Amino acid sequence: MVGTGVTDELVAFRFGYLLLPSSQPVPVPGWHRIPVGRGLLVVHPELGHGSATVAERSVHLLGDPVDLDLATADATTAALEAVRRWHLGGDDAVVRYLAYLGGRWTAVLADGDRTTVVPDCAGTQGTYWQDTPEGTVVGSHVRLVAEVTGAPEDTDMADRLRAAKADGIRGVVYWPGLRTAAVGVLPLLPNHLLRCEPSAAAAPERFYPFVDTALTHDPEVAYARFVDLFTRHVALLCRGRTVSISLTGGCDSGAALAAARVWLREDSLMWTGVDLDRPHAPHRKDAAAARARADAVGARHVVVDLSQQDRSDGYVAAYERTWGPARHFGGFAAAARLQLPRHHVELQSMVAEVGTGFDRRPAGPMDLDAVAAFYADEPLRSDPAVRATLAEMVALMQLEPGSTGELAWQDVVYWELRAGRWSVTRIQENDMAHRVLLPFNQRGLLEALMGPRTPRPDKGAVRRYVAEALPGG
Repeated sequence: MVGTGVTDELVAFRFGYLLLPSSQPVPVPGWHRIPVGRGLLVVHPELGHGSATVAERSVHLLGDPVDLDLATADATTAALEAVRRWHLGGDDAVVRYLAYLGGRWTAVLADGDRTTVVPDCAGTQGTYWQDTPEGTVVGSHVRLVAEVTGAPEDTDMADRLRAAKADGIRGVVYWPGLRTAAVGVLPLLPNHLLRCEPSAAAAPERFYPFVDTALTHDPEVAYARFVDLFTRHVALLCRGRTVSISLTGGCDSGAALAAARVWLREDSLMWTGVDLDRPHAPHRKDAAAARARADAVGARHVVVDLSQQDRSDGYVAAYERTWGPARHFGGFAAAARLQLPRHHVELQSMVAEVGTGFDRRPAGPMDLDAVAAFYADEPLRSDPAVRATLAEMVALMQLEPGSTGELAWQDVVYWELRAGRWSVTRIQENDMAHRVLLPFNQRGLLEALMGPRTPRPDKGAVRRYVAEALPGG
């Protein structure tokens, strides 16, 4: 076993956090406790955090924020800049500053008794919430919030999703709309913040696109901006860390390798997951392409055998406590715990598809049918419970005609539905093996990828960067 001294108890909800009313019990012993207004911020001991205060206003940044303008990946420095902008420019100024931070983080802003929670670009650290008589409980994992509030499992939707998988539905299956694995626990979508006050129900509020959000349409100018932001972002993610890369033959992970290769250490690893008990031809081909790429830059490549997993009682219990029916694919984390160093930081290329037109179907205006088609194929697309919660989500999104500005509504819906509800689960599951950071999780570089007007959105800019920056292309 390759690892550090993280106990099984601390593997549960690893890299997580809770924001509690002061009267609520804390279900996670050993986590750091930080008073925030009338409440309490409870932070997993492995999750970085930085805080800064001016007058009655304080900013708490949980995780690994990256400020490209200040060229820093230090959470305290970013918190100081955030509270400075808040003091000088008010709420809009601090939210706009936070919106363009890279890295992976959650921000908690406290102003007297009012608390505001702001997620990172794609909401990749998880933000879930539920109102209680004592106040609003906010946390990184559905089941962590449910442990505090006593929310029961949503067995109805879990059964519907399980049946769809058993029937062989195409594509990934994940929790739809605003439903989660616990009844009454709600997700905070990307591009939204959550305002919490002692005497009122919490209120999610859209903050992006900003009214003046403008995209760069000239392909050459947009490409140059993407390369600049992407390479600086990756450099800061790598600073002071031993990074390893989840590598395939695709262009997104190839771009991560191209940007990170000058920052790799002698013990950095490139890895590809393959079930060696059932090695499908595409997976073998992907692993071979990844190995060739690693060889081209002089890096070590390994295959993570997904059939060899940590099945110890302690880990299985921690995984079940964390995910339960919210699980998606825990096999990689269980395999990586046995086969990869746990102190490495994984660079993972999810979120790229937000900016590269992964899926702009269907054409035409946004309505419930269009969003349901975005979510899944039949039978889930027409399932009454699925459509009901997607309708709730559409109402919350408030995407009236023209409200997305220069962004296509399809890109915004993908960002908030697919990335905000599915990707975050995959990313957080991998956290149980090692910390995951995301080269594409920065708003400015996604805007640069979205900007050029092409007949169909594609990965042209990312492919070009790989061809130009990675030996062998």
